[in-house]
Amino acid sequence: MKQHEKLNDYLSIFSDSEALNLSHQQLLRYCNYYTQPASASSVSQLPYFCNKQMREIIIKYSQQIYKCVEEFTGQYFLALNQIDLEVEPYLKSFINKNALKHNNSIHPLIRVDSFIDVENNTIKILEINTGDPSGYSYNDCVLNGLNEQAVIKNFIVNEHINCDYLLPAHYKGLSNSYYSYCATYGVLPINMDNLQVCLVIKENSPVLFDFLCLQKLYQVYFSKRIILATPKELACENNQIYVNDIKIDILIRDYFEDFFQDSQAINPTLNQYILEDKIFIYPPTASILCDNKSALSHLHNIFGDLFPLDANPFLQTFNLHDNNYEFFAQDKDIWVLKPSCGFGGKGVMLGKNMTTEEWRQALLKSIGKEEQYIIQEYTEINRYPRLNSIDFSLQLNPTNFNFWIIEGEYAGAFIRSSSSEVINVLNGGSMASVFFY
Repeated sequence: MKQHEKLNDYLSIFSDSEALNLSHQQLLRYCNYYTQPASASSVSQLPYFCNKQMREIIIKYSQQIYKCVEEFTGQYFLALNQIDLEVEPYLKSFINKNALKHNNSIHPLIRVDSFIDVENNTIKILEINTGDPSGYSYNDCVLNGLNEQAVIKNFIVNEHINCDYLLPAHYKGLSNSYYSYCATYGVLPINMDNLQVCLVIKENSPVLFDFLCLQKLYQVYFSKRIILATPKELACENNQIYVNDIKIDILIRDYFEDFFQDSQAINPTLNQYILEDKIFIYPPTASILCDNKSALSHLHNIFGDLFPLDANPFLQTFNLHDNNYEFFAQDKDIWVLKPSCGFGGKGVMLGKNMTTEEWRQALLKSIGKEEQYIIQEYTEINRYPRLNSIDFSLQLNPTNFNFWIIEGEYAGAFIRSSSSEVINVLNGGSMASVFFY
């Protein structure tokens, strides 16, 4: 079947579901451009079209979610040992060393991993990340590329499509957090135009591409004063940090787990500087409390009543223990088992896809492991059409909705899609920009 016929099939899905009220001809031109294969093995994905009413709901949710996360990190960061929040040993040791100081400058940068219920105008949050750079620069790169195409740019403008850029909001959050840090620790602030920024990333990190894109995009604000380095390349001397004799004012980190453990192993002085607040780091260390999935249980229980009745966005989440194992073993179809820390979809098991005995054994083995596991309620997964870039066949794949919250405001979105119900880009999934019409 020819390419345009496949695209017509794709358009008919929107037409049949009344999901999109756009000119057929304009959208076809857009799709013809967007689905050109990047490589023989890649799968390009058409944009996720979402109505602007949903965008307004996400904006409203964003303000409330930000307040919840900020209050949670503020109140419970100091009381880590007094609540049932299991964290990895390295994380607890880091937090306990200097909790009070690191709590003074939170400014969390939040990425919400969720499912969207369009019919009921609600969201269900799978995970909250406050230091995960996955997808940092994806939308901005896509939109910058599209804006170079006159046909696409006109399509976006003429059809009043909302395309949300992350970078301006990220810069605002970075700036406010930096000046808050300076005020807290008596550091003489430097004008943002003159700051030297370093993106610190572990060797062979899965988010290296995100950081390379962020480095290029951030030149708009920092010109040539933004460099990429591994923790090993950072020299610590006289309470200052240098890369090739260049003094660094701001560190932007990758996954906290990678960043902390890598620097602990090969550059312990760097960790000491961070603990003693001799260098500004973004996202701030206090916010790492919510990078642990078990934090979702507290957000669900403590802040659920801030939302409309039956609209608590935080999925029910529980730490798995000996004393609750039997309860969760009884009804496998409504639960999901996950490691409390980590990424990449590793160790995630859906009870409904397992036999009763397999589920019980999985729970028992998880209890016996050193790392903490959580149980989370299963929620129905959205499926969204995408085109295979090789043969242009239509695929309805499980899809989740990721959106950013910075300084209490919605700051853009992207989707992730996969043939597996455990959706992850590292395991063969793909990403797409979100367009609001």
